[in-house]
Amino acid sequence: MSELIEKIFGNQLTELVALVSSAAEDDEKIVRMLLKQPNININIRDDKGFTALMRAVQGGHSKMVKLLLEEPGIDVNLKNEDGDSALVNAAVNCHLDIVRMLLEHPNIDVNIQDDEGSTALIYAAKEIAVMMKEYDSEDKDEISEIMFKINKLLYEDNMNVSSQNYREIVELLLDHSNIDVNIQDNLGYTALICAAGNNHKETVELLLGHPNAGDRIDVNLQDKKGGSALIYAVNENHKEIVKLLLNHPNVKDKINVNIKHNNGGTALMQATLHGYKEVVSILLNHPNIDVNATIQTSIIDEDTALTIAIKEGHKEIVELLLKHPKINVNQTFGMFHHVTALIRALQNDDEDVVKILLNQPDINFEGNDMVPNLFIPILRGKENFVNLLLKQGVNVNKKTFNGFTTLMCAIMDGHIKIVKQLLNHPDININDENDDGETALKYAVQYEQDGNTLIYAAEAGNARIVKLLLDQPGIDINAQNDEGETALDCAKRTGRRSVIRLIQSNIGLRKQQYITFEEITQPSNETIYEEFWKAISRGDDNEMNSFLDEDGKILIDINTRNKNGNTALIIASEKGNWNAVNWLLKRGANPSCKDVNGDNALITAARKGHFDVVEELLFRGANINSTGQHKRTALMAAAENRHIRVVKLLKKKGAKISIKDDNDKTVLDIINEKKHDDPENIYESIRGILESHSKQSNQFLQEGMESMSNKWEVSIDKCEKDLKNWEKDDPYTYKKIKILIKDIEKNPFRGGRQVERLTGDLDGLYSRRINKQNRLIYEVDGEKAIIISCKGHYEKEKRKNNRSRTSSTRNLLLERRRTSDDASIFCQFH
Repeated sequence: MSELIEKIFGNQLTELVALVSSAAEDDEKIVRMLLKQPNININIRDDKGFTALMRAVQGGHSKMVKLLLEEPGIDVNLKNEDGDSALVNAAVNCHLDIVRMLLEHPNIDVNIQDDEGSTALIYAAKEIAVMMKEYDSEDKDEISEIMFKINKLLYEDNMNVSSQNYREIVELLLDHSNIDVNIQDNLGYTALICAAGNNHKETVELLLGHPNAGDRIDVNLQDKKGGSALIYAVNENHKEIVKLLLNHPNVKDKINVNIKHNNGGTALMQATLHGYKEVVSILLNHPNIDVNATIQTSIIDEDTALTIAIKEGHKEIVELLLKHPKINVNQTFGMFHHVTALIRALQNDDEDVVKILLNQPDINFEGNDMVPNLFIPILRGKENFVNLLLKQGVNVNKKTFNGFTTLMCAIMDGHIKIVKQLLNHPDININDENDDGETALKYAVQYEQDGNTLIYAAEAGNARIVKLLLDQPGIDINAQNDEGETALDCAKRTGRRSVIRLIQSNIGLRKQQYITFEEITQPSNETIYEEFWKAISRGDDNEMNSFLDEDGKILIDINTRNKNGNTALIIASEKGNWNAVNWLLKRGANPSCKDVNGDNALITAARKGHFDVVEELLFRGANINSTGQHKRTALMAAAENRHIRVVKLLKKKGAKISIKDDNDKTVLDIINEKKHDDPENIYESIRGILESHSKQSNQFLQEGMESMSNKWEVSIDKCEKDLKNWEKDDPYTYKKIKILIKDIEKNPFRGGRQVERLTGDLDGLYSRRINKQNRLIYEVDGEKAIIISCKGHYEKEKRKNNRSRTSSTRNLLLERRRTSDDASIFCQFH
């Protein structure tokens, strides 16, 4: 034998076995010669574990396969080192004739699995999907439409032949009496799951209708993630497949239409989440559909298909679900059974859906005893929803589980228009009290008392609301809380001067018993301004807003200087308090005002390196090339103090580098003097920025262009992987992200797509909304915007509790404006 091999092959065969090698080369003559040898091992393997049969199958050599299969002792079920058998190999490579020959062999194991657990049937179902979807995955942005069509035409015939072959392979496999259609691979996929998830209708029909499959097939098998054929078909919006699975006579009585994914979601929830209206309609027509099934979304919260549709804003699907005869529109869920569809709609601020729900004949518009429905829009300050519920006939005096009334909540949150709405209701009980001994979960700490509505308003110090209440007939001005305090006592204790004055006046008008209290001296003009500058320094919205009248107009001269010669805008700019700077500029603060040294707000902010403040001042019209002390500009101040980001921003906005100070020095001269004391080479970096811009400007001028591009450079390096995943998995969202990035290129600080400046631990970052689940987070570094994240949400800084704690200053100023006959008194402040 060895002599024959050596004679035929010489010394070329070192590792490969002669029989295997000859079969791979389709050398029938040599193979026949070798097979005649008495001691030939027909199942001998090469170094990769392939037998002659496997190599012949791999090469698609039909005659060679037929020759080998006729040999006695042939083992058709052997696997190579990758776990592939001849049958699996033939199915994967779409060798129809070879599959047919293998299946005719009496010893064939039609259900043999490879190392991944896949069978020939699973592969055939998968490969059809690949063939049918191949051109769907082409990147049409990379090639022209014409080239795409040419390539498709050239490939189309081959694709049709291969697709037809795979279909016939599926049929051949199903014709085998031992076929097991329910085998799952290592990920839990079955042939049906593969075909359904990849939208191959003909394969699904074969699997459901074939005599060897239809009666045996388990249509409810789930993979490792809990996905069934139905869930995958629904998730991919394969409408025809969904219809087949639900209505095929062999499985329609077996299909579990309410089967749940590992995440707890049903097919109906998946279709609702994605907004697949037609699929939702198909599922709702199934007699066994559980339209009220729940999914746990957090430790204490749950959702149904209806609330998912509400949260996602799918109005038409909401209407479809509500038409189902078994829908429970008042279903409560969550750990405390505190959530309903109406509450979800109120939380989602969707007026159309709220109206649809309120028009349902059996809707419970009152809500539960824990937090009645009316409290949701009150706490959120949504007047339109309060009005809708009041028109529906909701109980305006209903209390929360801890005894708070609607009016108390509106007062404590400072929602004056809602307070007016409630007070105008004919059934409102303005003297209603909290439960004795109970305190509100989040208000008790702040207000430290129980009591009636007027007491809460007095405690909050909101003179406008106190006046509204005092004007109500039947108000009990002497009502006491658990500590025995009246509204007047509370106002005294907290120093609410304007509230004290209002209550005292009302007592006098009513000729009730006068309650004496110590004289409270009104603050002087100097004291008022000191309070104003302190409020600006802290940047507290509530404190700053106390200097506005009811129409939002400033009550004092916003540009008045303190004893150090600083205006409020300069104070805020030096502190780097963007919130205060923004508040002041919106109300007419003059960015040109200078301090005693001659520096304005822009120069001050640039010197301190307050990037966001510099940008805000420039956006509001501050003169970028204005000069201050020693005739130095903001660019000089930023460069001298090593603030690279501010230097980049100023240069991009057009700051001149040619301006000279009192010492006849430009900004480049100033940093040249500093470079000897620059261990981190920051001044060298600034020089590079300035000189680079200068050269670019000259180059553009030479080309006849007026200025450099206004676009900002956007870096996506930090989230490139996530962007690629979006492009692959969700092209629609990816397109939205690309639009957002283009908006950032135009202006990272402004735009109509919900730009949000983040604070707290995320100070210096910005956010733009992609969709309800995801936001684009980015940082601005000079003239460059760096995308940090494009998936999920960030942990927001807890907003300051926007209670109405208006100081007496505003009320004093308003009173002076209203009551003074001498206009000169008010002119001192305005």
